[in-house]
Amino acid sequence: CIIVKDLSRFGRNAIDSGYYIEKQLPVMGVRFIAVTDSFDSNEGDGGVLLPPKNIIAESYALDISRKGRSVQRQNIQDGRFVGRLAPYGFSKASDDCHRLVVDEEAAVVVRQMFDWAVSGVGTGEIVRRLNEMEILPPSRYKQQKGLITSEKLIGKPFWQKRVVVDILKSRRYVGDMVQGKTRKVNHRQGAVHPDEWVCVPNTHDPIASRGVFERAQEAMWLASERDQAVRRNAVAYSPHI
Repeated sequence: CIIVKDLSRFGRNAIDSGYYIEKQLPVMGVRFIAVTDSFDSNEGDGGVLLPPKNIIAESYALDISRKGRSVQRQNIQDGRFVGRLAPYGFSKASDDCHRLVVDEEAAVVVRQMFDWAVSGVGTGEIVRRLNEMEILPPSRYKQQKGLITSEKLIGKPFWQKRVVVDILKSRRYVGDMVQGKTRKVNHRQGAVHPDEWVCVPNTHDPIASRGVFERAQEAMWLASERDQAVRRNAVAYSPHI
């Protein structure tokens, strides 16, 4: 016997819920009871109102989902942080989960990364230095702080170039809130073009100044141009006999 509070607790897809309640469960010899909807599969006339009630449950779920997305979009437009975990170097304010405050312990590492980048140190060398200094990467740091408990969410125990590049290119570290980088379409998360990102300036205290941030971007761009020039001038590969 399956007992639920109401039909919406069993399922919110009218077709699937109707199939299981009216077809599959009776074949399996399973009794189904929805308490507040006064439905009992053992009562022969209990299924008359089942289809419309399932449709209402599905419509309710869709309505709640739309309202939730609307609130989230409005928060993003207002420059309020939307996410479960704050970016590395920040934490959520104790009185407002949508506001970022500087996490000084991690911010020291972020400032050092920007200083290295400005002085011309490449991202690969920054990764090597961080690992040699045995500084915890973001996911391991958050695990240490008790923010991440699931083993599936804990990344590698060392810094990677992708993580360093993402930090050095993020405008969040100059006090701007940049969100809306992904969008869910047909239950799949997809990337959004940078032109469509929502950027609200000066929403929180910065970790790096705008001057330092711009010089870091220029240094990384110059390093990328040098690497591409080396690749273009490389001698064509000849297969060994």
